[in-house]
Amino acid sequence: MTTCKEAVVSTLGSLAKVFDHANPFRGISNGGRFWMAGNTFLVALDAMYAAGVKDNYGFAVDALSYFNENVDGNDPSRWRDDNGWWTDDYGWWGLAFAAAYTYGDVLGYSPDQKATFRQNALNCYTAMFSVWKKTTLNWSDGGNSYSITGGIANTDSDERLAGRNTVTNAIFWQVAQKLVAAGESDCAAGVSKAWDFFHQGYEQKLLFNEEDLIWQRFFKMPCEGGKNDEWQPNWAWLGDQGLLMSCFYATAGDGPFTPQMAVFVANTVKAKRVVGGDILHEDLTPVPNYWMDYAAGKGTFMRNLGQVNNLLHGSGSTVADYDQWIKDNASVLWKNRDANGLFPYFWNKEQGERPLDDWGYPQGVVDCVLTAAGLSALTATLPRMADQEI
Repeated sequence: MTTCKEAVVSTLGSLAKVFDHANPFRGISNGGRFWMAGNTFLVALDAMYAAGVKDNYGFAVDALSYFNENVDGNDPSRWRDDNGWWTDDYGWWGLAFAAAYTYGDVLGYSPDQKATFRQNALNCYTAMFSVWKKTTLNWSDGGNSYSITGGIANTDSDERLAGRNTVTNAIFWQVAQKLVAAGESDCAAGVSKAWDFFHQGYEQKLLFNEEDLIWQRFFKMPCEGGKNDEWQPNWAWLGDQGLLMSCFYATAGDGPFTPQMAVFVANTVKAKRVVGGDILHEDLTPVPNYWMDYAAGKGTFMRNLGQVNNLLHGSGSTVADYDQWIKDNASVLWKNRDANGLFPYFWNKEQGERPLDDWGYPQGVVDCVLTAAGLSALTATLPRMADQEI
């Protein structure tokens, strides 16, 4: 019998092998490599902390070295423009560094390491907040006019999908929330700004689609990079559902963003984005160049669902219990792992896997992204189901 905790620890070993000191992310030109490395680091941190094991794998040392190789300059307010990475990339790294700082004692990090992680998390927050838009974006559709002030664009470059999309602003909101929870009260300004951005969208009915899923970008909001991509009416990324679900749960005070809305998002995903009963399913993004970037969606959702589920149980709430849903997804992943302990994109094997050339990334990067996504589902079983058979 393999327990859920044993499966997490085993997969951590498999992930450490393919992470290989961050080497798969080196020596390649693919634009998503920077954030993918940060997200892999974040997933490993969550798993080690939940399993109660120290970072004897070297994830932190290797990830920090890779980060330093790719970020130049002492002024984080210029990082986005000077280093060329998209704004949300610093969000994934910000979450990772905030987690490394918060989990540091359990994972065996030294006071100096923790101080470095804390400062890097704050710098990533600054890198994002410093490019907060002061302008108003106006557009219309079908005789209705819409207006959004503020927000953060993923990039100001002339590239596809450029603009104030959901993931960039949701991950900024979560970074700010995590830092406030860690005692960084100055980041409350970012929490407030992000809340207002999404509140504007909610009030104008731009946030949720007809299935009650969160759009990848507010309804019909134009791109801002010169390439005004065709609107994708069915694009509701599971990563966005997870990030905002967590942000809604962590929001205190009056509505509309509340723990009840977080439960609403989770229940909608459970009803609308599953196969085989309750196994998460997500089609590849409608923009093929970004298949690998968005391949982390199911894992991002499950990581946040696990956190919300634990908080619900901890609060004594009886409005929702996602134990079985989480366990079912972890179990099917464990069953469908390959001989190296790595996971497929389609967790239930409901479709054939893409040939490597379709992903557009080297095998090592694909292995890291897909296995990190699956590991998040396994980690979500902890601590409640740690000793249950997976």
